[in-house]
Amino acid sequence: MADNNIYELASLYQRGLSDQLGPFSAYLAGQAASDIVLVKGICGPIELAGGPPFSGPDSAAVSAALASLGWGEDNWCGVLTQPSHQAKLSDEELRLIIEVIDPQLIIGMDQAAGISIAAALSYQGPEGLYADKGEGQANNQQAEIKFDDNKPPRAINAGEPIQYFNRQILVLSGFEAALSDDLAKQKVWAQLKTIKR
Repeated sequence: MADNNIYELASLYQRGLSDQLGPFSAYLAGQAASDIVLVKGICGPIELAGGPPFSGPDSAAVSAALASLGWGEDNWCGVLTQPSHQAKLSDEELRLIIEVIDPQLIIGMDQAAGISIAAALSYQGPEGLYADKGEGQANNQQAEIKFDDNKPPRAINAGEPIQYFNRQILVLSGFEAALSDDLAKQKVWAQLKTIKR
Protein backbone atom coordinates (compact mmCIF):
# COMPACT_ATOMS: atom_id res chain seq x y z
CA MET A 1 0.00 0.00 0.00
CA ALA A 2 2.77 2.45 0.92
CA ASP A 3 4.56 1.69 -2.35
CA ASN A 4 1.42 2.58 -4.30
CA ASN A 5 1.25 5.95 -2.52
CA ILE A 6 4.88 6.66 -3.34
CA TYR A 7 4.33 5.84 -7.01
CA GLU A 8 1.18 7.96 -7.08
CA LEU A 9 3.01 10.92 -5.53
CA ALA A 10 5.90 10.50 -7.99
CA SER A 11 3.43 10.43 -10.86
CA LEU A 12 1.68 13.59 -9.64
CA TYR A 13 5.06 15.30 -9.24
CA GLN A 14 6.06 14.35 -12.81
CA ARG A 15 2.75 15.61 -14.20
CA GLY A 16 3.16 18.88 -12.30
CA LEU A 17 6.63 19.36 -13.76
CA SER A 18 5.33 18.54 -17.23
CA ASP A 19 2.51 21.06 -16.89
CA GLN A 20 4.82 23.84 -15.72
CA LEU A 21 7.62 23.12 -18.18
CA GLY A 22 5.42 22.26 -21.17
CA PRO A 23 5.60 25.73 -22.76
CA PHE A 24 9.40 25.42 -22.80
CA SER A 25 9.66 21.91 -24.27
CA ALA A 26 11.50 23.17 -27.39
CA TYR A 27 14.30 24.38 -25.10
CA LEU A 28 14.59 21.28 -22.91
CA ALA A 29 16.22 17.84 -22.96
CA GLY A 30 16.75 15.12 -20.37
CA GLN A 31 14.79 14.50 -17.18
CA ALA A 32 12.70 17.28 -15.61
CA ALA A 33 12.89 15.68 -12.15
CA SER A 34 16.65 16.03 -11.81
CA ASP A 35 19.27 17.19 -9.37
CA ILE A 36 21.17 19.01 -12.13
CA VAL A 37 20.23 21.68 -14.65
CA LEU A 38 22.61 22.05 -17.58
CA VAL A 39 22.32 25.41 -19.32
CA LYS A 40 23.74 25.71 -22.82
CA GLY A 41 24.07 29.09 -24.50
CA ILE A 42 25.81 28.13 -27.74
CA CYS A 43 24.24 25.72 -30.22
CA GLY A 44 26.35 22.87 -31.49
CA PRO A 45 26.38 21.89 -35.19
CA ILE A 46 23.46 19.45 -34.87
CA GLU A 47 21.33 22.03 -33.02
CA LEU A 48 22.24 24.70 -35.57
CA ALA A 49 20.93 22.34 -38.25
CA GLY A 50 17.58 22.22 -36.42
CA GLY A 51 18.19 19.29 -34.08
CA PRO A 52 16.65 19.31 -30.60
CA PRO A 53 18.58 20.60 -27.58
CA PHE A 54 21.51 18.45 -26.45
CA SER A 55 21.23 16.23 -29.52
CA GLY A 56 24.95 16.42 -30.26
CA PRO A 57 27.84 14.49 -28.74
CA ASP A 58 27.65 16.64 -25.60
CA SER A 59 24.62 14.72 -24.30
CA ALA A 60 26.32 11.32 -24.00
CA ALA A 61 29.60 12.89 -22.87
CA VAL A 62 28.04 14.95 -20.07
CA SER A 63 25.99 11.94 -18.93
CA ALA A 64 29.15 9.84 -18.68
CA ALA A 65 31.08 12.63 -16.91
CA LEU A 66 28.34 13.22 -14.34
CA ALA A 67 27.97 9.48 -13.71
CA SER A 68 31.70 9.15 -13.08
CA LEU A 69 31.43 12.01 -10.56
CA GLY A 70 28.66 10.19 -8.67
CA TRP A 71 25.63 12.17 -9.86
CA GLY A 72 24.04 9.43 -11.96
CA GLU A 73 23.96 9.15 -15.72
CA ASP A 74 20.51 10.55 -16.47
CA ASN A 75 20.15 12.91 -13.52
CA TRP A 76 20.04 16.12 -15.55
CA CYS A 77 17.71 18.41 -17.43
CA GLY A 78 19.28 20.42 -20.22
CA VAL A 79 18.17 23.91 -21.23
CA LEU A 80 19.29 25.44 -24.52
CA THR A 81 18.74 29.17 -24.10
CA GLN A 82 18.39 29.85 -27.82
CA PRO A 83 17.66 26.97 -30.18
CA SER A 84 18.28 27.87 -33.81
CA HIS A 85 14.53 27.91 -34.58
CA GLN A 86 13.26 29.67 -31.42
CA ALA A 87 13.46 33.03 -29.70
CA LYS A 88 16.01 33.33 -26.89
CA LEU A 89 14.68 32.51 -23.43
CA SER A 90 14.21 35.62 -21.33
CA ASP A 91 15.97 35.89 -17.97
CA GLU A 92 12.59 35.43 -16.28
CA GLU A 93 11.81 32.28 -18.30
CA LEU A 94 15.19 30.72 -17.50
CA ARG A 95 14.73 31.55 -13.82
CA LEU A 96 11.26 29.95 -13.88
CA ILE A 97 12.64 26.77 -15.44
CA ILE A 98 15.39 26.59 -12.82
CA GLU A 99 12.97 27.22 -9.95
CA VAL A 100 10.45 24.64 -11.19
CA ILE A 101 13.14 21.95 -11.46
CA ASP A 102 14.79 23.13 -8.20
CA PRO A 103 18.19 21.54 -8.81
CA GLN A 104 21.07 21.11 -6.38
CA LEU A 105 23.55 21.93 -9.14
CA ILE A 106 23.47 24.24 -12.15
CA ILE A 107 26.15 23.82 -14.80
CA GLY A 108 26.66 26.43 -17.51
CA MET A 109 27.97 24.43 -20.45
CA ASP A 110 29.69 27.50 -21.94
CA GLN A 111 30.39 31.09 -21.02
CA ALA A 112 27.31 32.37 -22.86
CA ALA A 113 25.25 30.13 -20.58
CA GLY A 114 27.10 31.57 -17.58
CA ILE A 115 25.98 35.06 -18.54
CA SER A 116 22.38 33.86 -18.89
CA ILE A 117 22.48 32.09 -15.51
CA ALA A 118 23.90 35.16 -13.76
CA ALA A 119 21.20 37.38 -15.29
CA ALA A 120 18.37 34.92 -14.59
CA LEU A 121 19.35 34.48 -10.94
CA SER A 122 20.34 38.14 -10.44
CA TYR A 123 23.79 36.99 -9.32
CA GLN A 124 25.71 39.98 -8.02
CA GLY A 125 28.54 38.18 -6.29
CA PRO A 126 28.77 37.91 -2.52
CA GLU A 127 29.28 41.65 -2.21
CA GLY A 128 25.97 42.27 -4.04
CA LEU A 129 23.97 40.88 -1.12
CA TYR A 130 23.46 42.50 2.21
CA ALA A 131 21.62 41.57 5.38
CA ASP A 132 18.69 43.70 6.45
CA LYS A 133 19.37 44.27 10.14
CA GLY A 134 16.00 45.82 10.87
CA GLU A 135 13.15 44.20 12.79
CA GLY A 136 14.41 40.65 12.24
CA GLN A 137 17.51 41.31 14.33
CA ALA A 138 15.50 42.98 17.09
CA ASN A 139 13.27 39.89 17.36
CA ASN A 140 16.25 37.49 17.33
CA GLN A 141 15.28 36.25 13.91
CA GLN A 142 17.68 35.63 11.07
CA ALA A 143 18.44 38.75 9.03
CA GLU A 144 16.71 38.83 5.67
CA ILE A 145 19.06 38.70 2.68
CA LYS A 146 18.27 41.37 0.10
CA PHE A 147 19.68 42.37 -3.27
CA ASP A 148 21.29 45.69 -3.95
CA ASP A 149 19.03 46.81 -6.80
CA ASN A 150 21.63 49.30 -8.01
CA LYS A 151 24.09 46.56 -8.94
CA PRO A 152 23.83 44.74 -12.28
CA PRO A 153 24.22 40.95 -12.42
CA ARG A 154 27.86 39.87 -12.33
CA ALA A 155 29.37 37.22 -14.56
CA ILE A 156 30.19 33.85 -13.04
CA ASN A 157 33.78 33.00 -13.95
CA ALA A 158 34.35 29.77 -15.85
CA GLY A 159 35.85 27.03 -13.73
CA GLU A 160 35.16 28.76 -10.41
CA PRO A 161 32.25 27.02 -8.65
CA ILE A 162 30.07 29.14 -6.41
CA GLN A 163 27.41 28.38 -3.82
CA TYR A 164 24.39 30.61 -4.38
CA PHE A 165 21.14 30.23 -2.43
CA ASN A 166 21.85 26.59 -1.53
CA ARG A 167 22.79 25.66 -5.08
CA GLN A 168 26.16 24.95 -6.58
CA ILE A 169 26.78 26.74 -9.84
CA LEU A 170 29.65 25.95 -12.15
CA VAL A 171 30.27 27.52 -15.54
CA LEU A 172 32.46 25.55 -17.94
CA SER A 173 34.73 27.14 -20.49
CA GLY A 174 32.94 25.32 -23.33
CA PHE A 175 31.88 21.69 -22.99
CA GLU A 176 30.84 20.70 -26.52
CA ALA A 177 33.69 22.62 -28.18
CA ALA A 178 36.17 20.84 -25.87
CA LEU A 179 35.10 17.39 -27.04
CA SER A 180 37.24 17.70 -30.18
CA ASP A 181 40.33 19.12 -28.44
CA ASP A 182 42.25 16.98 -25.93
CA LEU A 183 43.77 19.92 -24.03
CA ALA A 184 40.40 21.73 -23.77
CA LYS A 185 38.77 18.44 -22.73
CA GLN A 186 41.25 18.07 -19.87
CA LYS A 187 40.54 21.65 -18.77
CA VAL A 188 36.76 21.09 -18.74
CA TRP A 189 37.19 17.77 -16.90
CA ALA A 190 39.27 19.54 -14.24
CA GLN A 191 36.51 22.15 -13.95
CA LEU A 192 33.85 19.44 -13.53
CA LYS A 193 35.88 17.76 -10.77
CA THR A 194 35.49 20.90 -8.63
CA ILE A 195 31.80 20.02 -8.10
CA LYS A 196 31.04 18.88 -4.58
CA ARG A 197 28.78 15.84 -4.23
